[in-house]
Amino acid sequence: MSLTSQQQYQVLFAILEEGHRLANKFGLNEGVKLLTQFKVTLELTLPSEEASLKKFIEEKKPILFSKIAETFGLPQESVKKLKKLFDPNEKKLKKIIKNRDKKSDQEVLALIKAYAKGEAKDFLKEKCGVRPKEILEARAIFQEKLNSESFITSLKQTAEQLLNNPPKSYNFYGVHLNSLYKLLKIINGIDDERLVTRFASFFEKDNVNIPIIKAFFAVEKTEGYCRHSTLLVSILELLVKQSPSCKKITTDFIDTLPKTPVINTKQALFDKSGILTRNAFESLAENTLKMIEEFHFILGAATQDLATRKEAITALHTTPDIFLKAVCYFGIVSPLLKEIETQLAKEWDEQLCKTFRVELSVAFDIILGLKSKESLEKIKATSIICPALFELCTSSAVREKAEEFFLIFTQSFKKTTPIKKELPSRHQRRRSHSLDLGVATSSSEIERGDEEKPPLSKREVYTRERTISFYRQPPLDKLHSGATSSTKIVTKKEQSNTFESFFNDLLTSDREKATQFILSLVRAKIPKQYAWGVRALDLGADKNNSEIAKLLLEKLSHSEMLSLLKHLLSQESLSTWCRGNRLLYQLIQQFFEQKEGKDFRDLVWKELFSLNPFITKIKVMQRASIQGKPDNFDAGQTDIQALQSQFKEVLKNIIALLLTEKFPPLMKEFLKLAYIDLASKSTDANEVRRSFMAFILLRFVNASIIHRAMLIPEQYQKMWYQNILPGAIQSLCSSVTSMREGESGKRDLQIEVFDPITKDLDYRKELYNLIFEDLEQNLPEKQELPIEPIPEVSLTELNEMLKNPEFSGLHFKKTGLVVSPRREEPKVNVQTLFGSSKENRDENSAEPAKSVLK
Repeated sequence: MSLTSQQQYQVLFAILEEGHRLANKFGLNEGVKLLTQFKVTLELTLPSEEASLKKFIEEKKPILFSKIAETFGLPQESVKKLKKLFDPNEKKLKKIIKNRDKKSDQEVLALIKAYAKGEAKDFLKEKCGVRPKEILEARAIFQEKLNSESFITSLKQTAEQLLNNPPKSYNFYGVHLNSLYKLLKIINGIDDERLVTRFASFFEKDNVNIPIIKAFFAVEKTEGYCRHSTLLVSILELLVKQSPSCKKITTDFIDTLPKTPVINTKQALFDKSGILTRNAFESLAENTLKMIEEFHFILGAATQDLATRKEAITALHTTPDIFLKAVCYFGIVSPLLKEIETQLAKEWDEQLCKTFRVELSVAFDIILGLKSKESLEKIKATSIICPALFELCTSSAVREKAEEFFLIFTQSFKKTTPIKKELPSRHQRRRSHSLDLGVATSSSEIERGDEEKPPLSKREVYTRERTISFYRQPPLDKLHSGATSSTKIVTKKEQSNTFESFFNDLLTSDREKATQFILSLVRAKIPKQYAWGVRALDLGADKNNSEIAKLLLEKLSHSEMLSLLKHLLSQESLSTWCRGNRLLYQLIQQFFEQKEGKDFRDLVWKELFSLNPFITKIKVMQRASIQGKPDNFDAGQTDIQALQSQFKEVLKNIIALLLTEKFPPLMKEFLKLAYIDLASKSTDANEVRRSFMAFILLRFVNASIIHRAMLIPEQYQKMWYQNILPGAIQSLCSSVTSMREGESGKRDLQIEVFDPITKDLDYRKELYNLIFEDLEQNLPEKQELPIEPIPEVSLTELNEMLKNPEFSGLHFKKTGLVVSPRREEPKVNVQTLFGSSKENRDENSAEPAKSVLK
């Protein structure tokens, strides 16, 4: 028995449909176009006679297999294995056909189509190496390489290569990558701050890369879409935290709350001076919605991804608009509320801060429309949140603003689908089994009726069971920009328009010439020229580019390096002192990659590892949801006291290492300079001590511990040395005004074991005295005046001028990132770039850029 022509037709289109879906998911844009064109050809040439249909399908099978192979970069022979899906003797297919008497023809066709789609999906995922097993194995390989900065940088560069090239296998550190989807699927499950920072650059407004953003959403699982701590969610959290709007919203809201101790949320939000502060909460809601709108290009990418998940979302008995609102909540609103909680913790009781955040979270759930009517009734009946707050977030004023916001955001999307006319039975059957790829194939493909659904009012839109449809939308590039030029070209030009990309291009193109250029910037004799040169290098040495720091450490003398460090310290502001990730951070990090630094790290690690016999007696249970995070512990009081006693001694020994000859001389002198700089910027001596100790523990002690802890293969030990102990050490600088309480029924390791030590004021004083007794001697009475900050507009001019081949020795092509060294012309003295002077002007130099120094 063979398959009927209609059954074969179902199998053919099921393979095509699944191939198209996966190609779209994997970001194989050329493959998507290829399969779409093939589908159009099938539609236009499909015979109307049943007798000709079977022959037609036999002719199209090899063409389909060829298109699938080309789309996914697979060998032709391997794809031909899909022929088994047309074999009626195949086990699963045979079972469906055998039981056909019990089902209607339509049901049998639906089962055959589902079977073919499932088999095609499994086959293509196996051949592309994106099954869970392969992803986990590749992730384990990547995690072993994370201690290398070059590996982190290569990941970002590889993402761009995979985006812009046809599918082919890259052997990346032993992992075969054939699509951007596979790379992001692997790293999406890795929790690493450096990865977050690297890939966040693709989401920034000045450097946005829509295809990569879409690929990030594509790797999210439909169940739990953006609800877990994936790389994508961490990137969104970072973007929100860095947003000026987030800081302003947080400050404005907290300023309206009582500064004196409060008892509960109602008193905090509604009893300020006896007046109901409705405006404060309404402003918080309104400003939060405005901040969400700033990320419209990211939400647009999420919308396009959700449009491809129609069946999966429907199977979960929900709608795409709910998923989009969830992205808004977990990716944007939740980080904002976390920031509010963090700032409030400086003035309120910690437990009250947590309660307040929970209530605000529920309130925004309601405002965004994520709660059903049943849930709202339950919240109201059980008083999960303060009744006054519930009344506010369900008020017409607040809800209407939220509705208007989403209505405005989705105006460009088609909310209704025109009604189709009934077609003749044969053509209707043929059309119903064909593939809807979301694009018009011909003017005759779909016959539309004159009757359309009437427009909905705002209230109807938000009270319907299926609220808003996001299945069809205009191209994303129209939402983001009115430009019609190629996205690839625009992206390249934007990427090359930064100091970071400029120095990357320079170092990649000609390292010798780059070395001369960079050294000329930090060896200028005129102060103003030196300041401008260091500023350019600082902007070029982000986390993505450690080569500048390596080069400077290799080439500069001891005194030159101290001068550079001193100048970088002078540019640090008090509010963010030494917390950045640019040149100063890179110089410290790369110094400890050298022999002197490695020797010190080994000593710190040796001291801390002496705790091992004691921590093995403390049984710690990990969180089920987050690997490596402690959840509960069990230990006797004797074992706890033994660990506490040894921990105190180890900390003293580690701090003492900073004062011995074993601590590298360059870093010892740097710490002296850093303390002088910080002390000159603050009048609060206690705050200076606390901030400086935090800096030492973060950049010198914990950095050494975590660096070595990453090499530990055993997960239980890694949890101690990568999370628990560094957290305990850093808490030496945390507030001691209030002791925390653990979760009910659980023992908190930090509270029971380490807080009694790290929050002991006498012990803190003992450690602080070890460090500051030497540092506070011989402080200068008068500090040097800080160098005037460089205006941002001048930095833009400087960036453009650096690209001048006369100064950089490079020739920037029109395509953007592609550059080539210019060896045929002598390079003009780089210092002429910063202005004229008799000492450095070359008779062949170009006219100086006077505007830069205004």
